[in-house]
Amino acid sequence: MSVTVSPIRGAGGRIVGASLIARDITHRKEADAAIRERDTLRYVASLAAAAAHEINNPLAAVMGQAELLADEVDAKGRGRIDEILKAVSRIQETVTRMERVTRIELTEEAQYLPEMLDLSRSSAPGSPLH
Repeated sequence: MSVTVSPIRGAGGRIVGASLIARDITHRKEADAAIRERDTLRYVASLAAAAAHEINNPLAAVMGQAELLADEVDAKGRGRIDEILKAVSRIQETVTRMERVTRIELTEEAQYLPEMLDLSRSSAPGSPLH
């Protein structure tokens, strides 16, 4: 509620009453909260894309160096390098998905989220992340 109280003055300038206007601002508060949440989610999507970009460069170097090293080692070493390359490929797949993040939506049925990813908890006053 938004309440505005204004004095009512008589002919002599003395206050003889008060005028009260009360407004329900629930919809405005809900709209403001929705805008804040939208902006936060956009920021998270941008952060995911930026992180993916920053991870890709060193990841490409790791993959290239591992492929070059594979030609210089014995069969046992080659097996280890193959495992490294498989892990790097999985990381690259994840990074590629991160780069494609353009929209994030929260659902009512959301599984447990760590506090840093749970917008309702991490932005609450008193939260260590707030």
